[in-house]
Order: sequence, then structure tokens, then C-alpha cells
Amino acid sequence: MRVVGNFLIVSYTRDVISGFAMDPAPSSIYVWTFALPVYDGLPHLHMSLGQRVACPEDPKDFFRGTHEAHLAMLEGVRTAADLLMYVEEAGFEGDYCQWVKYLSTIRLGDFPAADAALKNLLALPVSSAIRGRLDRMLEAIGRGGESGARQLLQEWSMQTARLMGGSSTFAWSQDSTSA
Repeated sequence: MRVVGNFLIVSYTRDVISGFAMDPAPSSIYVWTFALPVYDGLPHLHMSLGQRVACPEDPKDFFRGTHEAHLAMLEGVRTAADLLMYVEEAGFEGDYCQWVKYLSTIRLGDFPAADAALKNLLALPVSSAIRGRLDRMLEAIGRGGESGARQLLQEWSMQTARLMGGSSTFAWSQDSTSA
């Protein structure tokens, strides 16, 4: 496991970063799970695909056994296909959820499903951050087709590796939880 800010990274694979986040609020400390696509070019870790799972009096109590059920779930989200299933099963909504579906279907090489996800995304109000990345993706597809899209996902994965404090070679050299 690795700590990045308030995030405890449980699993860092070629496709997914997941773990726990500590959210210190004025009245308590909340513990969240999160799972994010590596190939999103993350400017920072966030809990957009997270769920609050605990509000322990002492966060150490959570990590003395209570976390194990959540840990097993997180360790099961390792691939783009797993991430799609996680998003569906958790019932996440909104532009980031649709953006992740779009990117994940591209990652899986399912461009007809990516087109459907794009239509769903464009039917929503889209944040400027997602709009900027979407514009880059559409430019990459316009210039290089499927290959251009895959190349951009590779670039974003390397950006995420830098955020995590390592190289993409390290992150992908093993499909493990030992980030």
C-alpha cells in the first residue's frame, strides 16, 4: 500500500487505481472507497467514483479489521471491464461517470459502445475539466482514429503514473497491489 495525500492506495494496476480516502471534516473523519481509471490523465486523486463507508471515532479502528470487506471489493476492480461493472453496480451518475464509461470502452477497444457512451455524456451538462479532455480525445480520434485514441490513453496513463510518484513502467510491470 502507498499513501498519496489523504489517499491510501490499495491497488494500482495498468487500468485502475483504488483504495481508501480520509476526508477530515470539522466534526469527524470519514472514510471513503474510491476507484479511478489510470487512463484518465488524472490531475489529482479524487472521490468522484467513491462511496463513504465509515465514520469511525478513531480512523485506526477502521483499519483494525472493519476495512476488510471493502478491501476485497476494491481488489476486484483491476481492469477497465471491472471498472465499468463497478460503476454500473454502484449506480454512479453524472458527467464523470459517463466520461469513465466512454474512456473505458475505448480502452477495451469497443468503439461502438464508446459512441453510445459519448452520446450519453453529451446529453448531460459537462464540466469544463471533462470538456477539455473530451476535446483532446475527439481531436486524437479525428487525427489517428482508434490508434490515436489508444495513444492518448497511453499518454494519460503516464501522466497518472507521474502523479503517483512513479513511472508507468513500474505501474504496469506488475498487475499487483504493491504500488
